[in-house]
Formats: sequence, C-alpha cells, structure tokens
Amino acid sequence: MIHENIKIQMEERYTQISKDINDETIPIEKRIDDLGIIIDLSLDLHKTEGLDLAINIGEQFGVKKTYSESKKAVLFFYLANAYAFLRSLTTPTKHIWNDKNFKKEISSLKRALYSNGFQSLPKEIQCRILVNLGNAFSKCGRYIESLECYDQALEKDPNHSMGRGNKGISLYHYATILNDSGHRDNFAREAYFNLKQSLDKPDDPYALQQFQKRITYLESFYPPKFLKDKLSFNEYSLGETDEERKYRMWVLANKLFLHPINDLGAYSAVARDFLSVPCIVADINDPPVYQGFFNQLKQEFVSARFFYYDSITSKGTHFSDEETCLLDTLDYPEYSIQVEKLKISYRMLYSLFDKIAYFINDYFQLEEIEHNIAFKTIWFKDFRQKTRGVPFDQLEVRQELIQNKNMALTALFWVSIDLYDKDASYKEYLEPEAQQLSDIRNHLEHKYLKIHDTLWEGKPSDVSILSHLYFDTLAYSIYRSDFEKKTHKLLKIVRAALMYLVFAITIEEKRREQMRDPNLFIPGIGLPQFRE
Repeated sequence: MIHENIKIQMEERYTQISKDINDETIPIEKRIDDLGIIIDLSLDLHKTEGLDLAINIGEQFGVKKTYSESKKAVLFFYLANAYAFLRSLTTPTKHIWNDKNFKKEISSLKRALYSNGFQSLPKEIQCRILVNLGNAFSKCGRYIESLECYDQALEKDPNHSMGRGNKGISLYHYATILNDSGHRDNFAREAYFNLKQSLDKPDDPYALQQFQKRITYLESFYPPKFLKDKLSFNEYSLGETDEERKYRMWVLANKLFLHPINDLGAYSAVARDFLSVPCIVADINDPPVYQGFFNQLKQEFVSARFFYYDSITSKGTHFSDEETCLLDTLDYPEYSIQVEKLKISYRMLYSLFDKIAYFINDYFQLEEIEHNIAFKTIWFKDFRQKTRGVPFDQLEVRQELIQNKNMALTALFWVSIDLYDKDASYKEYLEPEAQQLSDIRNHLEHKYLKIHDTLWEGKPSDVSILSHLYFDTLAYSIYRSDFEKKTHKLLKIVRAALMYLVFAITIEEKRREQMRDPNLFIPGIGLPQFRE
C-alpha cells in the first residue's frame, strides 16, 4: 500500500516524465533513462497506459542508431521490464502459452544480452538482465536454460542475492518434474543451499518472502542434516583409456550428458546418459514403441555429440583424406573427414526437432496428419490452413495442450518459438542465432555449405579486390570456428529438448494415473537393458 502523499508525488512525477519522453529536444539518452523511471512508476501506480506509452516510444528508440550500444542494451532491458509488468497487470493468471507480452519480454532481454554494449554495462545491470532472462525461462518451464542464466550472473557476482535466490526457486521447480526420487532429493538440497545463501543480502522484500516460503517448506519435508550436507557423490571411473576419460570429462564440463544431475555439476557419478522414458501404461497388446523411439532419439544425440567432439579434438590428417584430389579455390576452404563429421553432427541434431514432434503427436494423441508434423507447427490448431507469415501469437494453440497444464510441454513449445517465431518489431527471431541455425541446416541438406579457415577474409569488401574475385556466390560460407560454435549451441538446445520430452511424459503418466480407477490393478512388465 502506497502512502497517499507519496502516491501524489509519484503521480506528479509520472505526468512530467510522460511529457519529457515525447520531447525530441531532450537528448535521447536522457529520454531512455526517463523511460526506465516511467516503467517503474507505471507498475507502482497500476497504470497500463503508462506501460503502453513506454513500449511504443521504446520500440521507436530501438530502431534508431543515434546513441551508444550500451545505452541500447539498457533500453531493451527497460522494454523487457515494461512487457513483464504489463503482463502482470493485465493477465496475471493467464497460461503462458503463446503470450505476446511474454514473448516480447524474452525477445527484449535477449537483445540486451546479445547486444555489443552488454559487456560495457555496470556489473549489476548485467546480472539483472541475466537473472530476469533466467526468471522468464523458469516461468515457462525451461529450467535447464534458466540455470545457465543464473550461473552466468553468479560468475559475475557470486553474492548476487537475486541470482542466488531465483536459482534456488528454479532448482525447486526442476525437482518437481523429475521421476527419480534420488534426483529430486539432490535438486531439493541444492535449491535449499541457494535459497539460504540469498538471505544473506536481501534486495527485494517480495522476493525474500518467496525465498523464505520455499525454505520453510523444504525444512518441513527434509531432515536438517540432509539439507545441510553438501552435494557429493562417490568418484566413479570415467573409462579405461585416456581418450575415453578426456571425452567424458569434456561432456561433463559442458553439461551435455542426458542426465539431470549434470545440470548440478561435473560429477563423475553422472558421466552417463541415464535419461530414459518413465514407465508408460499401455494396452497389453501394444509393443514398447515409445521406449524404442526414445532409444533412437537418444542414440542419435549421443552419436552426434561424439562426432562433434571428435571433429574439434582430432589432429592431423586422417588416412582416408590422403590421395584425395581436390582443387584449391583460393578462399581458404577446409575439406577433411573431421569437417564432414562436424556437418553430420549438425544435421543429426537439427533433424531431432521434427522427430520429437512426431513423438509428441503420437504419445499425446494429437492426431495430426503425418506429413504435417513438424516441431515448428505441432502446437497450433489447423496451422496449415493459416496464411504463411502470420505471427505465431495470432495462431490458436491446441486447447488440449493448454488444458493439459504440462510444464515440460510448455518448455518445448517455447524452445520451438525461440527457433521459428520472428519478433515482428525487429524482423528477427527470438533466439538471435535462429536464422543462422536454420540457414545452415537448409544449405547442408539442400544446397552448399562451405567451411573456411581463419585466414579467409570473409564476405567481399571494398578494401580487398581479391575478396570479390574468390568469393563463392553459390555457397553459404562460414568460418570453421563459427560453425563449431553453432553446432555446440545446437547440442545444448537439443539436449534440453530431449530432457523436456522425458519430463513431459513423466508428468503425463502421473496425470493419467490420477484419472484411472485407483482399484485397477496394472501389472508391470520390465524391459532388460540393451547390451552390445
């Protein structure tokens, strides 16, 4: 409750700043600062018209280039706050599926994070951008990505209380979607550790209340000694050879094992791809199709992961490349079996998205026509009947998905939105690299991707005449180092998607169990572990 005198002062300041941000005689940098103030005032005064005003002017500022990159990063940070506040005031209890303001919030935060001016911002602003993006990911069930954001913020400031506390909240929610009780317990303990640390330096009274609420619940559920003990595991062998040990250490360090605990750290005990579908109740005459399908998805991911690792770590010329007659096109191209392994890895990874959609369509009984199934479209009702180019937020999400209230499905939906939906204001995808990821895949499958050494001058410039002479106009050209980074990013996205798929099945099986007659006896039939 705001005191009446304070509210009057806030109203007066709101009125004045509303005029100032429209005054083009005031330097744009000052108007951007005022934009941040009016956004906060609008939330405190519950003025949606103030947020609409700030968004309208802020979006106009966003396409201008008359101020510093660091100021532009701040602008997008403010815009993200405006969209978040507008959503909280207008649709606070609405489902998060395809919410336009939520989409704009994520888009603005990513534009701030990936801007050239981000690194020159004060450390506190950098942390707030990362924490807010982590919070947005957590809100739509993308707990894996949220933890990455919080960890980046905590690398910049290990004592950042909002980063620490919100990481605890995300771990707490992550625990609830896990099928393995031991994994749930470990996530709960890590959540408790982070939440307790956040109390040392509270910044926000409301956030502090939420942190304490989770702490109290965890203390009521677990013994004190369990919560206070640090997370630890017995040391396990990483393999019999140096080569295998190095590979497994690399996978652990990059959090690329299909194992939830790998999101907590690089523990040797979890250096394996443990993740599998939970017990699925089916008709006694049905074969184990979902287990078989997920086996294949997992194997393709694991193989693509190793092809990538082998490509970036192998040295020298492979014997299969010897005596291969290729012409030097004088633009520093790279040809080798290791480059082809990198391409194979990329193609295998990208193909998994549509296979995940195929799995979802059958398991959740969406009854989409087979040739229409795609990760981009599976979420929408009658997508193929819509006009091409219509923004996704104007399409109707399947009601059966919304009513399901499956947080892991929501996470998968937002992964697809990241990859395929454009922000109409800037004609860019929500994920800044999404267009490149798609273009690379398209050229790998249907056209011509060319990999170049670091000595390549890049696209033609007016400085170098030779760059025009030797520029390959048929190819999608990319430095090998950049292609490696894109493939690594794809590894992270696909790993998260496979994890969310399993979590979605876990949640759905629990929902179906609650709907069944409790007196119904269902015998279990186990499957042996596959051995070579």
